[in-house]
This record gives sequence, structure tokens and C-alpha cells, in this order.
Amino acid sequence: MEINLILGEEKPRTEFNAVITWPLSGLAVSEIDFPLNIKIEVTNPKQIAKIDVFAKKDGKEIFLGKVDPAGNEDMVLLWRKPKDGGSYELYGKAYGWGGELRETNKTIIIYNKK
Repeated sequence: MEINLILGEEKPRTEFNAVITWPLSGLAVSEIDFPLNIKIEVTNPKQIAKIDVFAKKDGKEIFLGKVDPAGNEDMVLLWRKPKDGGSYELYGKAYGWGGELRETNKTIIIYNKK
């Protein structure tokens, strides 16, 4: 009879989080600022399958694109110039490999279209 006792092994971390770090909320931008970098930082990137990034204007959700962390803690999505000026709320939805969903913080951008 053989018994294997393994002590001190930690359960793998499956928690993750995603935060938009740029642009800062309240930033006013104009046409020359586009394409605009949307920077996202994540914790435990190996647990994240993808992050969908959105802008919301007048209650309408606009899909801006998808980023794949691929093990990186920092990533960037380029936001092409929107059609209309005004206030946009940017946010992301991070999906884990196990079906988990985490929303990023929300940040407000004011686009001054000329």
C-alpha cells in the first residue's frame, strides 16, 4: 500500500479582473485624436478568453472590437473615429474560460466633432 500526501499545494487562481486605464473619464477629444487608444489592464490574463469593448451613446450600445489577452496584462484596442460627436461611455466585458463575465469600469469621453 502506498499513500501520497501532498501538502502546501495551492488551488490555481481562476479569478480575474479588467480595468480601462486610458482614456481617463471626462476626457474631451477631437478628430485629430483618432484612432484613439483604449488601454485595458487585466489581472490573471490566462483566465480571460476575450474582452469585448463597447461605446454607449444615447442608450445605444456600439461594439468597438475584441481583444485577446494572450497572457498579457496590458492591451490596447484602437477606436476608429465615431460618426457623431457627443458623449460616449466606454466599457468592456471580459469573458473567462469557464463562462464567467466581468465588466470593466466605465469611462466617459466627449467627442467634439467639427
